[in-house]
Amino acid sequence: MPLVIGGLVLSAAGDATLGPSAGNTMKGPTGEPIAVDAGMFPNGGIGVQGFEITQSVNAPVAAVYERFTTSAGWKKFLGAEAAIDLRVGGSWEVYFGDDKIGSNGCQVLSYIPNEMVSFSWNAPPTFAERAQRIWCVVHFTKDGENKTSVRFQHYGFSESGNWKKVQGYFEKAWPNVLKALAASFAEPSK
Repeated sequence: MPLVIGGLVLSAAGDATLGPSAGNTMKGPTGEPIAVDAGMFPNGGIGVQGFEITQSVNAPVAAVYERFTTSAGWKKFLGAEAAIDLRVGGSWEVYFGDDKIGSNGCQVLSYIPNEMVSFSWNAPPTFAERAQRIWCVVHFTKDGENKTSVRFQHYGFSESGNWKKVQGYFEKAWPNVLKALAASFAEPSK
């Protein structure tokens, strides 16, 4: 029988998996199911640390939103395999490389079709903080004729541990992801 600690599932073999792909259902204090384990997030509140970037994309909002919120979309614009299930509590897993490491165990937190999506995210595998979660909020707004402004916010970084280094990593990585998203609409249709 597996042991569950704060959404982390430890099997009898000692390996660990997180989130919806782990097949576990987290329970509240009276046994009710909960979609998100707040204990997995190292930081929160009004003064939570984060950063914001904006990218202009030459495509209508609906097209940009669909590309960003689907597995097929991530494959198209970043070449990454993904398991995205656009529903609250659904998977938001993007895998990099053949070993399928990425945002394993992350989840959709909320969304408004063609307007915004928020999802949990984890630190790269080189950081001990990987078992915890931070979150991203992405807004898609019309910015002229057939143009979309993508406002990407990443929050939840703590002052402790390696969180400053993790934040620095993502401050460099996410602009490249959004540039790839924009570039995917500049390519001729196949």
